Amino acid sequence: MTQSLRLALGIVRALAAHGVRDFVYSPGSRSAPFAYALDACERHLDIRTWIVLDERDAAFFAGGLSRADELATPDFTPAAHEPRPVALIMTSGGAVAEMHAGIAEAHHSHLPLIVVSADRPFEMRSVGASQTTTQAGIFASHVSMTCDIPADTTADRALTARVGRLVAAARGWSATDRGPVHLNVALRDPLAPASAGDLEKILMDEGDPAVSATRFFLCEREPVAWRQVVDPNLRTVMIAGDGAHRDSAAWAERAGIPLLAEPTSELTGSSAWIPHQQSILSDSDVLSQIEQVIVTGRPTLSRPVSRLLARDDIRIVVVSEHTEWPDVAGRASSVVPSLCDVPLGEGGEWCDCLRERSGYADDALDPEQFSMLTVADLIWRDTGTDVLVLGASNTVRAFDLAIRTPAQASVVSNRGLAGIDGTIATAWGCSANGARVRAVMGDLTFFHDASALALRGGGALSIIVLDDQGGSIFASLEHGQAPQSMYERWFGCAQSVDIESLCRAYGWSYCAAVSLDDVAEALALPIDEPSVIHVELTRDADGMRRILTPSRSQKTSR
Repeated sequence: MTQSLRLALGIVRALAAHGVRDFVYSPGSRSAPFAYALDACERHLDIRTWIVLDERDAAFFAGGLSRADELATPDFTPAAHEPRPVALIMTSGGAVAEMHAGIAEAHHSHLPLIVVSADRPFEMRSVGASQTTTQAGIFASHVSMTCDIPADTTADRALTARVGRLVAAARGWSATDRGPVHLNVALRDPLAPASAGDLEKILMDEGDPAVSATRFFLCEREPVAWRQVVDPNLRTVMIAGDGAHRDSAAWAERAGIPLLAEPTSELTGSSAWIPHQQSILSDSDVLSQIEQVIVTGRPTLSRPVSRLLARDDIRIVVVSEHTEWPDVAGRASSVVPSLCDVPLGEGGEWCDCLRERSGYADDALDPEQFSMLTVADLIWRDTGTDVLVLGASNTVRAFDLAIRTPAQASVVSNRGLAGIDGTIATAWGCSANGARVRAVMGDLTFFHDASALALRGGGALSIIVLDDQGGSIFASLEHGQAPQSMYERWFGCAQSVDIESLCRAYGWSYCAAVSLDDVAEALALPIDEPSVIHVELTRDADGMRRILTPSRSQKTSR
């Protein structure tokens, strides 16, 4: 059998030996040895392969797939799992570069992706050969480890150990952060087996690859006692962003402190949670009373939170297991991996004050108005979904402003880079364990990832497109004050695309919703096939401002 086939088979076996069960493969010629290897290994090893044509989509799909074990169990309680390691395999040249956006997102979201890129052998590099570029190091700081495997490498125990190091680094072994790694593999012609049984014979002869695998024990980060870092004499709030520590709700409940949580924190079911964090933190009366903040996860949604965490007159305690902990303004007094020995406390007047302020925002939301906020509230309360994937930009912020009840599903959003790219592919990855997934996104986010409509995951996906004709998030920022013509050209960027025709072309069912009743009727349908609910809206920056800063008349009416 050719050297390239042996090398590809050895790498797949080594990845499987070190706990990688999911492989996302993008077809190509230079990567063909991996196709043959995966085809044979699927019949003999405990692995599964997902074939994704577009490499950009493959990276985001793998990100969603990595999260699948973290998502809620059927009773919507958080699953006690870390993200699973997922291997991405693609051909040489531009295919590797196409992965970069998804790898950057995985880096900032701490997802353990193992990128395996096929490459030309050294004699074909830097001599003008087709589909050849410098691949080793292409992901720069977005991977924690890069290994360049020469074409003549022997598929032996040393190779298995080297692959094991990469998997361990991806999973966050020792002091390193969990996140993507890169294995660049040079493959020399011939790239196909001489006979169909070559790889099967090796698999049968060499047996279980786990026998030669190194065992890695991940470092446990010891929790710090509450009283050691939290001042009990200061009026305190807990701010929970994306990726919040799973024990954060229990800490807030026991200590009796209010919990202000973003939708993807997975903490909205806590009795300590108080909705409408942005509205609460926009109230100067409330802000003047806050003396201490405990931050968990990565808050990325609102300027009121950012302004609070930038103040120099409050004490800030950050809970983070990662080296890139959230402290943009450099104000943190303590950074701890976790907390323990939380004293029993009562919320009292302080919690009551914040709950009252949250109620003002409830009053500002007109339940009869057909807007992004009311649609978000309706979707949030839907019980027919296992996983809710929220697009970046205005969509996730609308949910943050509108929600007022505990989540009915696990909530996911690409908050690592907070970009609109790859949202549909991520949602498909989240369905890998058979989950019913609902993905909600704006029209630009939908168009940006339209090619992912060709994908299929392990479960079912329904997409809700909140179509307000372009980038409406800018209307709620200072750019909304620009002249209308300039705004539409440079910020709105509405696209002339027929969404219904696009859906039909990819084999998706389609329905239009032009009222809250239409949305409710569409949500009542089971998620059993790829479907798009097209919600046509008008921009409502004023409605978002009313929630963010309720008027005095609304306050006094309560």
